[in-house]
Amino acid sequence: MPGAAADALARLSAGLSCLVDRGRLTQDEVSAIEGRISPVAAIDELRECGVVIEAVPEDLRLKRRLLADLSERQPPTTVLATNTSSIDIDA
Repeated sequence: MPGAAADALARLSAGLSCLVDRGRLTQDEVSAIEGRISPVAAIDELRECGVVIEAVPEDLRLKRRLLADLSERQPPTTVLATNTSSIDIDA
């Protein structure tokens, strides 16, 4: 799991550890949360999901193509979400 996915998991783990330190979560809860997150490098590796959050570069054509591919491969009950900061979400 190279690159951005590994970095994101490390940041998430650090944030969850802070919540444990503050008494907001237990270590068992953190383990359960982390156990439900499965980053993948290729769409073919993705199993059936309840939620998929894409985090590809800010390229509208790439995001549209990926979300279209995901919508064909995932059941209609899957929530498809995007991580974008500069593209109009309506696009």
